[in-house]
Amino acid sequence: MLKLAKLLLFYILGVFGIICISVFPQYFQTTGRADSQNYFIQLGSFLHTFVQPESWFYNVAGSPRDFPLLGTIWEPFIYSMQILSSALLLRFVLALV
Repeated sequence: MLKLAKLLLFYILGVFGIICISVFPQYFQTTGRADSQNYFIQLGSFLHTFVQPESWFYNVAGSPRDFPLLGTIWEPFIYSMQILSSALLLRFVLALV
């Protein structure tokens, strides 16, 4: 049980580290200098946006607007999951035969 807790802790710390590192490009782009207070403001803003999936957008070069990320990839994701689940079910049935 202790190994599982340790593994979970390392996983959470790893994800938090990746999130903290992902703020650096935006931080240096907006300030241009090192200011730790502004970094934590940027980190808080990023975390606030990160937990709201309706605010996830991506932009395409030359396009006049941004596109919602989940609205764009949801249908292909469902299609891929249908193919994957069908393949797994078929493999299971063929393994029993």
